Amino acid sequence: MLRLLAQLAEVQKAYEEAIARADRNFNREVFDAARTGYNQALSVKPGEAYPAEMVARIDSIEDARARLLAEQQASEAARLKALEERRNKAYNESIAMADAYFSNKEYNAASNEYKSALDVKPGEAYPQQRIAEIKGILDQLAEVQKAYDAAIARADRNFNREVFDAARAGYNQALSVKPGEAYPAEMVARIDSIEDARARLLAEQQASKAARLKALEERRNKAYNEAIAMADAHFSDKEYYVASDEYKSALKVKPGETYPQQRIAEIKSILARQAEAQKAYEEAIARADKAFSRNAYPEAQKGYNDALVIKPSEEYPKSQLLKINRLIDETARKQELERSYLTAIAQADSLYNNKQFELSITSYEQALSLKPNEKYPKAQIEAARANILELAKLLERQKARDQAYQNAITQADREFNARNFTQAESGYNNALTIKPGEDYPKKQLVKIAEARRQAILEQYNKIIAEADTDFKNKQYQDARKKYSNALIIIPKDVYAVSRIAEIDNIIESMAAAERERKRIQQDYMLAISQADEAFDLGQYTKANNFYTLALTLKPSEAYPAERIEEIKQILERQKTDEKYRNTLIAAYSLYQMKNYTDSRKEYVKALAIKPNEVYPKSQISKIDKILLEQERVRLIAQQQATQSIAKQQEEVPVAQVETISRKQYVNSEMQQAYDEYIKSADMAFDMKEYNVARFYYREALGIIPDEPHPTGRLREIKKIIDGRMFDRLEREYQQWIDKADEALIGGELAIARAYYNRALGVKTQEQYPRDRLDEIASRLQQQRGQQNLKEYQDLISIADKTLTERNYTVARFYYMKASHLRPSESYPKEQIKKIGRALGH
Repeated sequence: MLRLLAQLAEVQKAYEEAIARADRNFNREVFDAARTGYNQALSVKPGEAYPAEMVARIDSIEDARARLLAEQQASEAARLKALEERRNKAYNESIAMADAYFSNKEYNAASNEYKSALDVKPGEAYPQQRIAEIKGILDQLAEVQKAYDAAIARADRNFNREVFDAARAGYNQALSVKPGEAYPAEMVARIDSIEDARARLLAEQQASKAARLKALEERRNKAYNEAIAMADAHFSDKEYYVASDEYKSALKVKPGETYPQQRIAEIKSILARQAEAQKAYEEAIARADKAFSRNAYPEAQKGYNDALVIKPSEEYPKSQLLKINRLIDETARKQELERSYLTAIAQADSLYNNKQFELSITSYEQALSLKPNEKYPKAQIEAARANILELAKLLERQKARDQAYQNAITQADREFNARNFTQAESGYNNALTIKPGEDYPKKQLVKIAEARRQAILEQYNKIIAEADTDFKNKQYQDARKKYSNALIIIPKDVYAVSRIAEIDNIIESMAAAERERKRIQQDYMLAISQADEAFDLGQYTKANNFYTLALTLKPSEAYPAERIEEIKQILERQKTDEKYRNTLIAAYSLYQMKNYTDSRKEYVKALAIKPNEVYPKSQISKIDKILLEQERVRLIAQQQATQSIAKQQEEVPVAQVETISRKQYVNSEMQQAYDEYIKSADMAFDMKEYNVARFYYREALGIIPDEPHPTGRLREIKKIIDGRMFDRLEREYQQWIDKADEALIGGELAIARAYYNRALGVKTQEQYPRDRLDEIASRLQQQRGQQNLKEYQDLISIADKTLTERNYTVARFYYMKASHLRPSESYPKEQIKKIGRALGH
């Protein structure tokens, strides 16, 4: 019994060990080992239901997996076939469109279509060859355009300077580069028109000038002959001064004529002789008149006779000689009477002076009897009689005189204290008239003179101070005028004279400096002109030398320094362009050999050289997709080889298992957002606001990918925008908009803002970049606050839930909303990348 129990225990142990091993292998989905374990358990205990059930379950799972794998393989084959058909269709459509553009010489649009074809079929040789061919054509066109633009620029400068021969040559050179261009032909025609008009105008001016000169010559001849006739008449009448003026008038009309010059010289000689005779006559008359006035009659007679010798016909010296003769006779008669009269007067004056007034009256009356009409004795008689009365009044008059003197002094002092020096001076002089011997008014007059001298000195010092201020402030003309005014006050003042001389030297130095400045300016402008011409011709080393020369002449000028820096940047860009081009060639060669990893490294190097270039970015993105696709294919293969099913088929119906494909569920919120974007995009497209439309179509595709309507519209917009790329401003503007839109969609707000601002710098009136900048500002404002944290967390929660349910499109929609809400968060970006890999993007 014990032995039987021991055998049963060993069987049970072996059974349980086999079941345990089989369960472990089943849980690890190692079904072959699990089946072996369960069969081993059945061999130990054949009647047990559990191992048989598990074997049956394993068979069921493997059958379900086999069916599912077959279905997946069939579905994948169908998908790949459909995908290949779509690829072929898209490729052929792009090639057809590209060939049409190429035939129409729309090379940029053609190149973009060939690139679109390469995006569909990267390995195709034909679009690569066409792209290379277009690049060569565009390079040639760029060289032609560069030569054309340089010729037009030179021609325009010469046209603006009215150097028409050089301008015509420049426009013709531009026409030889691009024969079909209208502008240079129009400018040549315009130059011809200007020169024809100027030639006609010159001919008309010359004809008008000839007629005017002829009429002027006739008027000159008439005026000249009239003046000569008038002058000759006056000359004949000996009206020499009038005749000289008329001859001078004739000379003004005809300066080169000799006849009026001879007549003027003759008149000058005649007048000189007349002037000498007149002078001698006037001197003789002056001597005679002077002697006559002194009663020196013999000397006067000689002078008048000398005058008659010079001018015998003059009446004045003759009449004076007759007068002298009469005066000599009259003098002799009067001399006797005079002696008697003078004796009486002398006696009367002696008595009068001795204050014997009564006796003096008798003697004055005796003298008056000799000369009844003499006033002096009458006056002396009256004076003597008055003196007789005056003696009585003498004391009273003396008192009045003292009072008048004091009044004059008081008034003069009052005026002196009020500094009315003219009135004071008059008062003191009046006082001296009353009392000539007084010292006080004399001293006051000295003080007045000193005060006046001080006033003059103060006025002089004030003017000198103002002049010194002007001199210090370098207002030299004003200073010189004031120093000259000071010299009027104090003539020959040494300081003012020296200052005036110093100012004259400064003004001359300034004039010399101005002449030197003008010379430097002329040399500078010549150097700039030569530098600009060399720069326009692409002769950057030569241009740099001339700009350096200009900067040497005028170191403070910004323009040559800016040009030198620009040349430096151009040379650096050329070096960078060469390095960039060589790197792209190496990358493209590796890409052609399907060495995608090394090719990607070279494109990364090219992007490091030119970070803003789109082409290496697109190539890197294209290679990443290729490598990602290769990795996805590898993972699917690996998954198909190793995948196990954790639950029984009946627990997870096959109809509910989602496959990794582009078909996903779309909820109402996504559909609403998609419809709103499509509505805005269509409206903008109809209004021909293509950048706005493109932005909204891209946003719509970000919600529901691969929709045909926005995809087709984006292709159409791309063609329209590419068709505008021949305009330089449009091309530059569109490049910045493309970069900005790409950065904004990627959540790189700061970069997008910078690119939209660059686009606005090219086309300042455009509204689209302004709208996007407002949107960026709004997003940044949201980022700066914490009010969006709960909304962000809610979006992440919805996205995580839908991702768990394998609803990838919906999950990506909410991750993108969360990322837009908080761009600095890395989690939603990482989840979007995972979804992209799962969907094969």
